[in-house]
Amino acid sequence: MMRHTSRKWRKLRTPVARRGDLNEFTRLLDAFLAFDRVVVELNMAIYNVPQRDQALVRRHNHRLHETLRTRLPQVVEPSLT
Repeated sequence: MMRHTSRKWRKLRTPVARRGDLNEFTRLLDAFLAFDRVVVELNMAIYNVPQRDQALVRRHNHRLHETLRTRLPQVVEPSLT
């Protein structure tokens, strides 16, 4: 008969995610997107992107961020439940 301590290796090593983890994920995503905005602005300044192209880059970056905010939690949520 196996002892209780000898079966420890069979326990699931990954922690079970909770609903609060999705809120934390959303906060981390917002921080990442803010950092990404700063990087894009710095790169536009470093490479002297023309004014008309800066508006286009900002628009594309905004669309990317909106897509990530809506789609990424849907992808991650099944693994958190």
